[in-house]
Amino acid sequence: MNATEHSALFNHDPDDVKGDKDLEFDLRYKNAEMRQVNVDLSKTRGENLEQQGAFGTFMPTTTGFKRRAGQQNWSEKIHQVQSAGANGRVVDTEGESYRMSMVKAVPRNTAFVPVPEFAMGGSRKVEDRRREALREWLPMLLERINQAGDGGLSVQRASRELAAVPGFQQALRDQRANLMQFAQLWPDSIRIKTRGSENFLRAVRVARPREPEAEPAPRPREPFLRLRRPAEP
Repeated sequence: MNATEHSALFNHDPDDVKGDKDLEFDLRYKNAEMRQVNVDLSKTRGENLEQQGAFGTFMPTTTGFKRRAGQQNWSEKIHQVQSAGANGRVVDTEGESYRMSMVKAVPRNTAFVPVPEFAMGGSRKVEDRRREALREWLPMLLERINQAGDGGLSVQRASRELAAVPGFQQALRDQRANLMQFAQLWPDSIRIKTRGSENFLRAVRVARPREPEAEPAPRPREPFLRLRRPAEP
């Protein structure tokens, strides 16, 4: 089973690695070199993000594994950089963290540009039909996301929990959709974040408008006393 040589093992079989001290040393040395390359690449990305001051995020495809020609690759929203470089991640001024390998640095004065409908990918008619058919299940998903806390609800856990809800799986099958596609129907309510190899769902927090401060009540006017001059004798 492990008797096939591989270039990553210097053309050795996997079974040959264990016990071969020279080969083990060479592999560890190669891994250390590759790790340093990743560290240098991460540092370069962080410096570029700090210098440019803003970035766009990679848009996952909604049309299967392959991206159709003409589809938008990067988000239309421009994020301002707060910090970059720590653990290979960049944090925007809203406190959201992104993998640097999944963002593109742009000048900080880059303007917001709406994405044309044809470049969004997928079929607008299909998405509208799915949104109408699955709308009743959105509150249930949002409730579980909020219960999961600030860390978000993993897509894997959400799929497992919602599979036990009668009717939900059949509703997805009727629309030929999975849970990720269901969550992507509601960008104003659900934000999808990637940590490591796992996707997490978080509820979009809507900032509450500040209530106008009440004006102080006017001070009551003090009674005006008119003094009369005493009559002359």
